[in-house]
Amino acid sequence: MNFNQHYTAVLSSDLLLDEKPTKVIFQNKSVVVIRSNGQIRAYDDFCPHRGAPLSEGFFRDGQLHCPYHGWSFSFESGENTNVPVKNEPVKCELKKIHAIEKFGLIWLCMEVDGVMPTLLDEKATIFTSGVINALVHNSIENFLEGSHTHYIHDGLIRSQKTQRQNIKAYFVPTETGFKVHYSEEPPKGLITKLTPKKYKNLKSVATYIYPNLTILEYFNQEDELISRFEGIFSSRNEETQYFARIFLNFGIITPLLKPFATKVFKKVIQQDVEILELQNANLKTHPGNKFVSDNTDLVGQQIFAWLFDQDKIIKEPTQFNLFW
Repeated sequence: MNFNQHYTAVLSSDLLLDEKPTKVIFQNKSVVVIRSNGQIRAYDDFCPHRGAPLSEGFFRDGQLHCPYHGWSFSFESGENTNVPVKNEPVKCELKKIHAIEKFGLIWLCMEVDGVMPTLLDEKATIFTSGVINALVHNSIENFLEGSHTHYIHDGLIRSQKTQRQNIKAYFVPTETGFKVHYSEEPPKGLITKLTPKKYKNLKSVATYIYPNLTILEYFNQEDELISRFEGIFSSRNEETQYFARIFLNFGIITPLLKPFATKVFKKVIQQDVEILELQNANLKTHPGNKFVSDNTDLVGQQIFAWLFDQDKIIKEPTQFNLFW
């Protein structure tokens, strides 16, 4: 499976101002993105003349202008349109990266017919984004696996003090990743304890979609979807950029819950960022050390398999147990 065939989210749509060249990081390189007349174009952030960053230049009359010597390039094609010192163009063009605006995000791909992930095509109840000083695969695992929540999110999601329950987990491979269905779990943290009775005992489904998309869904006893968390990740050298889209479905009380939920979920994300950055700093001081895992780490193992060793991808459904 070719990573280059998949679109990667790089920027929130509301941060891309009209006709303002904007720098993003894509596949560990800087890319300049421009929106004009409702269209979006993206090019390698590199002027072919002397390598200056075009994202530091300016946009005028449908042309992207280099900040160094003023070379101009067509918004539509990336072709050079003028060299001021000779008052005519030279034969060169910018390297194009394909761009799409969807789900409130700007997505880039090296191939025009790249794969766009399937997300909820509606505005999220809560949206947040940021950068983590940690590797992307460790960040993806953190979002999907639940065993850290008793400690990192003690009292919010689960608790060290609450009696653990035997949870059945059903692992189901898909063409693009996997799903894990977890059996019903009683409330163990502030988030579920404060919600109405019909939203307390929840079943969850964790989904991984290659290469950088994770989804957590929670269902009540009546199999109604009450919340969905979409984690969208991309690598920025040795950092991880993330976008979190959170959807809440608590009926008419959803608007009342939103201010409280926003504070709680941002706190949860902050706690995850802190432990991931601690982990990352420690990994750098212990290069070459290997992780120890067993079947309770199946989620993390399969994320690593999809990203680094696809011969180890599990292709048959399997069941394992956890104590949560």
